[in-house]
Amino acid sequence: MTIGERIKYLRKSLNLTQQQFANALDVDQGHIAGIEKGTKNPSKPLQKAICLTFHVRDIWLKTGEGEMFISPEDALKSLTARFGEQAVLDAVTNIMKERGLVMAAGRPAHQAGTGDPDLDRLLNTIYDLWTTGDSDLKGWLKVQLRRAIPDDVIEDAQKKQKATQGQASAG
Repeated sequence: MTIGERIKYLRKSLNLTQQQFANALDVDQGHIAGIEKGTKNPSKPLQKAICLTFHVRDIWLKTGEGEMFISPEDALKSLTARFGEQAVLDAVTNIMKERGLVMAAGRPAHQAGTGDPDLDRLLNTIYDLWTTGDSDLKGWLKVQLRRAIPDDVIEDAQKKQKATQGQASAG
C-alpha cells in the first residue's frame, strides 16, 4: 500500500470526505485527491500535520507497519512527559466535570466495566445517582427502577442465570 493509499484508508476509516479531511489540514481538496490517486506526494510537513491532527502513528503513515492510531495511553504518557502529571490530571478532571461525570475523592466515581458501553453508562449513572443523592433522590430512583424492571422480569432473569450457571458447571 502506498502512502497515498494509506491516507485514503485513514480518511475513509474516519468517515471523512476529501473536503473535510483537507479542511482539517488546511489544504486544498484537490491536493488530497492527487495524493490519494498517487499523482502527488505528501510533503513532510503535511505528513506531520496528518499525524498530529488525526493521532496517527508516523511509522504507520510512512510504512504501513504497526497500529494506525496512537493509543490513548500512549497519548497520555506523551502529554505527561511534556506537561507534567499534575497538569494532565487537572485537564482530565476538567474534561470530566464539563461532561457531567461525577468525581469522588478526586477520581472517577464508578466504572462498571462490563464490556458493553451502553450497559456501563446505565450502571454508572445509577451508581452515581445513588452515591451522590439524598434520601429523596434515592427514593425516586428506587421507584423508577421498580417501575422499569418489574419483579417477574427479575425472577425470570435470575432463573435464566441459574440455568446458565448450572449448564456451565455441568459441562
